[in-house]
Amino acid sequence: MKTPLHFKSFHDVHCFHHNVPSEEILGKLGKTLTDDVLSSLDAILIPGDFFDRLMFLPNEEVWFVKSWVRQFLLRCKQFNVKIKLLEGTPSHDRKQGVMFTFENESIQADLYYAQKIELEYDKDLGLWILYIPDQMGTPEFVYDEVLKLYQQNNIEQADICLLHGQFDYQFPSWMKISCHNSQMWNGLVKYFTVAGHIHNRSQQGNIYVAGSFDRLKHGEEEPKGHLDITLTEESLKVNFIENQDAHLFKSVSVEGLVMEEATGVINEFVKDFPPNTFVRVI
Repeated sequence: MKTPLHFKSFHDVHCFHHNVPSEEILGKLGKTLTDDVLSSLDAILIPGDFFDRLMFLPNEEVWFVKSWVRQFLLRCKQFNVKIKLLEGTPSHDRKQGVMFTFENESIQADLYYAQKIELEYDKDLGLWILYIPDQMGTPEFVYDEVLKLYQQNNIEQADICLLHGQFDYQFPSWMKISCHNSQMWNGLVKYFTVAGHIHNRSQQGNIYVAGSFDRLKHGEEEPKGHLDITLTEESLKVNFIENQDAHLFKSVSVEGLVMEEATGVINEFVKDFPPNTFVRVI
């Protein structure tokens, strides 16, 4: 393995979202990728749901996103940064990651776009990289498919993994939800798994969930951002970098108040918020 390795991992970007414009989201993402940052990176990881919904060319947002993707690829090539892109939830990404591959035909940045359960050996990085998109079958089926890939390639573990899906530890034990077994998964991957899908940040063993890069709806008041990862054979450092400009979704309670009191509480609550803040009145 080349050492040290430096990664940025951006989870659940959700371009084309109903609430927050792509231009705003990608503007913040681009703000984190300065020339100095790119010159220090080996790879950018995008573990699914770069897109939120299917969009068509007459929509102006599509042209903006295409332009951003092209500039992103050009800059990654300029600074020799690899891009590892994973297909996420089918109802979100809708195979629109082909936008990256189409734009990259003339650019030839180092892009890997995984749309199924795949295992890649990156010779430059010296890493086995496992890719697990969402909805590839039951967790048991996915686990068995990974073991088959390991057997075919004569390895016991992948070094790192990009996964889109949910783990058992992210839900109360009484909820009967189909989830990957986090304990078993930690045994499948040597260094780390970066996982998308659940928009709240968490960690379990070597599974790291950054949550969504931007705030997209109510109920996501916690900090948003991305992961900065430094890997050597002896150590792993994973830092959460907050997106300080994440869109604001705020809730104010006026329960038990008469109309005049409620109006005063609401007006006081919103007076210092920036334009386009979403406010929910409870």
